[in-house]
Amino acid sequence: MSNMSYCRFENTAGDLDDCLSQLKNLLGEGDDRPEEIPAHHHQERAARVRLVELCLEVAELFEGAADDVDPARKIKAIIEAREAAWAAERDEECPDEDEDDEDDGDDEGEGEA
Repeated sequence: MSNMSYCRFENTAGDLDDCLSQLKNLLGEGDDRPEEIPAHHHQERAARVRLVELCLEVAELFEGAADDVDPARKIKAIIEAREAAWAAERDEECPDEDEDDEDDGDDEGEGEA
């Protein structure tokens, strides 16, 4: 089942936290024993590897953020800057129609004497 777009990151973050805990346990860095994945569950084992690959890809998007004193602040700044750039590009491609009509009302009556 896929996530709804308005809560995609919120839902995934909780699931990813659970997966991280299991990976720590598997690697001996967690507090518990890892949950066993039966040998015949090839898809789950492959998904575990794919998840780590995706996490590495996400980390590459925010290269240098981990070196920052406050990585969360740095990541937030990167995302907010990109969102602002996308909004500006969207506004340039689709200007608001009301902006075009602003001068029309002021020109009425000009030229009449």
